[in-house]
Amino acid sequence: MDYKVYGRRRSSKISKRKIENFNRAYPKIKINISDKKNGIFSHIFDYPKADLWLEVGFGMGENLIHQIEMNPDVNFIGCEPYFNGLVSFSSALKEEDYSRVRVFCEDARLIINELPDESLSKVFILFPDPWPKEKHKKRRFVQIAVIDLLAKKLTQKAKLLIASDDLNYFKDILISVLNHKSFVSKKENISDCINKPAELIQTRYEKKAIEKGSETYFLEVEKK
Repeated sequence: MDYKVYGRRRSSKISKRKIENFNRAYPKIKINISDKKNGIFSHIFDYPKADLWLEVGFGMGENLIHQIEMNPDVNFIGCEPYFNGLVSFSSALKEEDYSRVRVFCEDARLIINELPDESLSKVFILFPDPWPKEKHKKRRFVQIAVIDLLAKKLTQKAKLLIASDDLNYFKDILISVLNHKSFVSKKENISDCINKPAELIQTRYEKKAIEKGSETYFLEVEKK
């Protein structure tokens, strides 16, 4: 299936130092979707038996870098089509972690589709673009089809963490996830979703939301 990435791919000017760091790191951590020899993910990590965590739309990479540093025995895949974000993340990633981190710069569904069933131990989807206009809602990443897909790819008792500062979008997410047969949560309504999970740090997108007076919402569910 073909997917289209919406939104900007590049914005502000990037420093020469960051570009140099990116050019050093990116060739070693990028995922080539066309490389399917022996299965696309059978050979890209030095530790293939480690838990695998995924962050969809990691932005500038703050949370992903934090998770990598706090969980040295976990493999990671980060998906982000925004070039400035890829550069920022690659520049901040330590060389010693190249072997257990991979990034993909197109639609995350392309990668998720290629993963073996029950291969992901945790998934982060933090502050995805809300596409608030009615005519643009079909562009939203978190929809029933994606929730169904993640349910197949998550291991038993794996966690799915979703955050948003758009109330209407979050309500749709909450209803869709909590009504899904594969997930269970202690949070049942909007008022239960104000507190941020302790493992998450504040990203610049969350900070911007707070600065403009928006409420932030967090949903953490577990696969049954």
